[in-house]
Amino acid sequence: MGRNGLITVSAGGLCLLWATLLITQATAVAVAATGGPLGSPVGNSPGTIPAGGGDSPSNSSSTTTTTTTSTLADFPNGVQALDTILAVACVLLTTTTYAVLIGPGTRLLSTCKLPLAILEENIGQLLSRAWPDGSDGSMESMNPLGPGTASDAIRIFYTGQMDGEVQRTARGVEQCRATPKQRLSRPPMWLTTGSSLTKSMVQLAVWEWVSAWAALGMTVSTLAFNGFLTNNRGPDSYPRLVVVVAYAAAFCLHFWYVYRTFNAFFTLVIAGSSWSLLNKASFVSVGVGELRSRLEGGTVSPVFRELGKAAENATYSVCPAALFQDVGVLPVADKDVLTDTQMSEAKTVGGWQKRDITSTVESGRTALDGVVANVMTMVGIVITTGFSVWTSMPADGSVGSQLGSLALLASLTLGAAAMFSSAIDLSVMLDSFRNILFLKEIMLNGEASGHVQKRASNKTIVGFTHQTVKARPLRFRDLTTRTSFWTLVIFGPAYALLPSASDHHRQSTGARFELDVKVKGKQTIFTTEPTDRHNIKPDGTNVGSINVCYEVAAGTPSTPSPVPKRRSSVTAFLFGTRKRLSSMANGP
Repeated sequence: MGRNGLITVSAGGLCLLWATLLITQATAVAVAATGGPLGSPVGNSPGTIPAGGGDSPSNSSSTTTTTTTSTLADFPNGVQALDTILAVACVLLTTTTYAVLIGPGTRLLSTCKLPLAILEENIGQLLSRAWPDGSDGSMESMNPLGPGTASDAIRIFYTGQMDGEVQRTARGVEQCRATPKQRLSRPPMWLTTGSSLTKSMVQLAVWEWVSAWAALGMTVSTLAFNGFLTNNRGPDSYPRLVVVVAYAAAFCLHFWYVYRTFNAFFTLVIAGSSWSLLNKASFVSVGVGELRSRLEGGTVSPVFRELGKAAENATYSVCPAALFQDVGVLPVADKDVLTDTQMSEAKTVGGWQKRDITSTVESGRTALDGVVANVMTMVGIVITTGFSVWTSMPADGSVGSQLGSLALLASLTLGAAAMFSSAIDLSVMLDSFRNILFLKEIMLNGEASGHVQKRASNKTIVGFTHQTVKARPLRFRDLTTRTSFWTLVIFGPAYALLPSASDHHRQSTGARFELDVKVKGKQTIFTTEPTDRHNIKPDGTNVGSINVCYEVAAGTPSTPSPVPKRRSSVTAFLFGTRKRLSSMANGP
């Protein structure tokens, strides 16, 4: 947790400690001055006053003792047990959450897990729009989805090395026919590079789920402490109830917003990772104008660009590749043809991206601090309540009760401020991250100059943030089926995104995978296994990290052996409950 979060938590703890000391001091002064505590409920008997005792010291002492013991009462045993159990449970839950997040939290900096099913759909949508069937047809055949995509800025081709070729060759869908030597089942998650931002967001989602348990514990503890469960309410019970209910309503709204932002953020992360996976699979982009010029008789090979770049590079690197029909016919375009002005404009866009990256990372970190501070505020209230039930309860007056109410209000005000600030930080983080992907797709489409100069463009940018390719949203069921029942209940769906040690060491099922991507209805396989056509190294490993194969549907297709569908622990639990209830209803 960062410095701001620690300051906020410390302030909340000091506020609670200060209020507790004031209550203790006020009670002690009342006992010493009046022979009874300050703050007993109106209407209670002040105790038995002996008749005719006179003013003798012995009678006075007896009266004082009798009054003191009769105006102090203990909390009911049930309230003491409940509030103590809640306090211990909140402490254990908080400690366990810290322990659970220590290892995976460190691994999240370099390893990230994303649902492969969503990547599969995103890549299918993207390639269906931008990957032609072949490289040697007319310009009309270069529009995979018909005339409606004729104004697109780029087309995408596959350049994986096949048939022993040395030069990288740009191929269409049907020019990539190959058969994997081994078929794999699709693992649930894809392993990719992590970052400090994904670390913050996954941990934030886990802590927000834990804070829901803390909020529930705080509400029940407050209700019990103020007599709502025993019908022994005090003068400030209802004001405290109003404060807690208002805070609970604000927390419910915050909880909804956090997980809405979490889903939107990882939807964008997976969309951006779709471009990254295509880059790892040796796909490249080419400008439609250059491609049209070559297909209409030009003598210059079009310039192909990688779909990924190093952080220090201003532009996407040129890929030395040629169209399938141009191999050995035309020289490969292997040099950048950007002018100094275009390079400067690309650097400007890159500077905007770096600015947004800094803003996104910082906002994600401070949002996490706010959520953790809110958890600590609620846990502090539960612990204080659990301790207070073992002290004596004043039976009349209102000063001590007022001090307790003010302490509760002050603590929850700190928690509400932490929730509000974290919501603002999450909003800034999401908008900044969306703009990062927006600028990335502008660069991928070669439209940096037009964006910097704010010129009207006649080209359509191919991308998820430009609404030309629909990104499949992340849903809770994509994560709930990947974790056990109790971890889902305690830590929430974000627990499924925490990388294990085997994930980090590349020994899990996500390190070897196969995707079945539908490209305009054509079966295309992305696999990490060797094929009968792709080049291999002398040690037997693939030249490329991911091989792409077009599977012909003629005859009996080579489909992978059916993999039994894994039922999640949650689904199995619910299904088993339904069967048990059905058998009970039917009788023996």
